[in-house]
Amino acid sequence: MLIIILLILKDIISKRFISSLFKEFLYSIYLITIVGILNSLIFGFLSQAQFFSDLVLPFFIVYYVGVNGEFIKKRLNNIFSLFLVISLTLTSIEFYSTNFLNINFFDFSNYWNSVNQTSFHSSVTNYLFLGPRIRPWGILAMPQASGSVFAFLAIYFLIIIKDKKINILYFIFSLSGIYISGSRTALFSLIFGIILILKFNRYLNPIKNKNKSILSVIVIIGTLIGIFYSLLVQDFGNSQSHFIDDFVNKVFLYYLDINNILYVLFGVADNPNIRFSEFGLINNLMRIGLVCTFLMIVFFVKLINRYYITSNSFHHKKESIVVFIIMITFLFSGLHYNTIRYPSNLLISLCLGIIINNIRTPYLEPNNNNNNNNNNNNNNIKS
Repeated sequence: MLIIILLILKDIISKRFISSLFKEFLYSIYLITIVGILNSLIFGFLSQAQFFSDLVLPFFIVYYVGVNGEFIKKRLNNIFSLFLVISLTLTSIEFYSTNFLNINFFDFSNYWNSVNQTSFHSSVTNYLFLGPRIRPWGILAMPQASGSVFAFLAIYFLIIIKDKKINILYFIFSLSGIYISGSRTALFSLIFGIILILKFNRYLNPIKNKNKSILSVIVIIGTLIGIFYSLLVQDFGNSQSHFIDDFVNKVFLYYLDINNILYVLFGVADNPNIRFSEFGLINNLMRIGLVCTFLMIVFFVKLINRYYITSNSFHHKKESIVVFIIMITFLFSGLHYNTIRYPSNLLISLCLGIIINNIRTPYLEPNNNNNNNNNNNNNNIKS
């Protein structure tokens, strides 16, 4: 993170960033960094290490890629492929060693036991064809969230599956990761992502009506299987009352308590005295606070306005639509369990940074062209 901070300072000093666009984003970075440092001084740095890795580091990455995105754009496919292979390998080893060798290869459970999170991270589920098995905790140390990572990786490789034959293998790997994770959230995230592909198909490689119909049938069948699997096999109905109580006690009452006003406004980071709920996205809003959330909303409104200015050059870029679909799928999966965690948040930071870079880059082109024309005119005058 220190390296990225130094690179950003270098950009600021050289005036390469656009202050009018990134002003609110920079304020957000400063604010959450200060909140993290204050909590580190009060509760110790180790208690805030996850906050820095989950939220502070990605903010810096988004900014840097938004300004210097060309290097990442050319290597995004390689980054996603490497991440998938490493994640699937570790998850498969954990699943096999735990269920068939009775060895805790990655001993996450003892850690969560030590912080009294055993019920929240229960990891036994019914696998199709395998029956009750212990779910691997995965790269995010949470089965549900780890499975969702494979879901948006599957969406990514499904979109670009025609570009290279090896993408078919990567797509199969991603589906295998979803199955091994035993995550219902990942299953619905995958279905949601396929729906987005159908929605934005005209900006991607156009698919024939026949193939589009096949995808539609897959969505319908997958949705029915998902509902059947969740309601009957997993007996989801028994946890419904707990789900509602969790929201009321840990979210609703938190925002109503006047004693939490400073926390509500400026964020709690990973304050050990605050009880977080199962709602990952809401938890992260609590962690950064309403002020930072407002600044981010202002930033995205400005970004959308810039998008309409440059829509002709951004709107039809397949690259932009691909990362946009992944971003939406990622946020959808994060509505429940927290997927904005290290290291998957690094991938999403790259995607958001690329979207920002694709929007702002065409906006700069007219100025660059004018500068080039002026230089040519000056050269002509000199000659």
